[in-house]
Amino acid sequence: MATWLPPKGMTGKVAAFEPWIGGRVEIILTYLDAGSAVGRTGADHDRIPGKVTEMLPERCFGFAVRFVSGDPAYSGRMTIAWRIEPTVEGRLLGMTAENVPRGIPPADHQQGMSSLPGQPSALS
Repeated sequence: MATWLPPKGMTGKVAAFEPWIGGRVEIILTYLDAGSAVGRTGADHDRIPGKVTEMLPERCFGFAVRFVSGDPAYSGRMTIAWRIEPTVEGRLLGMTAENVPRGIPPADHQQGMSSLPGQPSALS
């Protein structure tokens, strides 16, 4: 997760990962250019706690995260799910995110999701 979750312009660290439904997840996303970040939880990073909501080995992984910010536009609960589908060439990874905080412009969200390493271009 630390390698493939952070969008372009960020690095990631997994502070907690309990790989079962209801297990704890905590991700720390650090901005490479801290001056460009708004709504973050620290001077140069976002600490994002969550819970695993789906877990089916080699098929899907989902979790709900809680964004905490002094600005309500960047706060809230967002769900993220990865689905792995077999293809003739191997496997296709698809990703969805729901309830993205309203302070994140849709174009920025789409750009961030599309910049994840190894992601297909059709994401939501």
